[in-house]
Amino acid sequence: MFISLRYFVEAVVSGADSGTRFRYFVESTASGANSGKRFRYFVERVASGANSGKRFRYFVERAASGADSGTRFRYFVEAVVSGADSGTRFRYFVERAASGADSGTRFRYQVLASLIGQLIG
Repeated sequence: MFISLRYFVEAVVSGADSGTRFRYFVESTASGANSGKRFRYFVERVASGANSGKRFRYFVERAASGADSGTRFRYFVEAVVSGADSGTRFRYFVERAASGADSGTRFRYQVLASLIGQLIG
């Protein structure tokens, strides 16, 4: 997958360098699941998969596909609250919902507990 990006790497957090710190800024993706998706994110530590438990936060500008297709939003993630990382803390701000019952609705919210499934489900 071709990715148009610029990034600032402090250290690598996966593979042979697992556990080291880094951050990077992604401008957009050109193909694959995130085709056309414009975003940038700042990663402190990875919180899922092989790097489960590591901290990170990121900012997303727009989703281009899937359930959130066309939705403009940004969010700040402190930790993951679902799957293997269930119970960790995070907060995020959503600008507008583009589909579903809240289509076109402008809003933002902060979630600081692991009850996100109950709060937005």
